[in-house]
Amino acid sequence: MKLSILITLLNEELVLPQTHREISNQLEKMLGKELSDYEILYIDDGSSDQTYELITAIAKENPRVKYIRFSRNF
Repeated sequence: MKLSILITLLNEELVLPQTHREISNQLEKMLGKELSDYEILYIDDGSSDQTYELITAIAKENPRVKYIRFSRNF
C-alpha cells in the first residue's frame, strides 16, 4: 500500500519550502526513513508567483515528490 499526500497550491512561494520540510519530517518520523511507500503530489492551481519553480526544484531533489501544473486556477 502506498500513501499519497495531495496538496493544492495557489501562490504559495513564501510558505512552500517550510511546508514541504515539515510534511517530509513528519512522514519520516511516522513511516521511517527506509520506507519509500509514500509520495507527495503538489498541484499548482495556476499560481502567478514562483510556486511552480519551487515545486520543480523540490521534485529534482526528492524522487518522492510529484507535481501537476494547471494552466489557470480551477
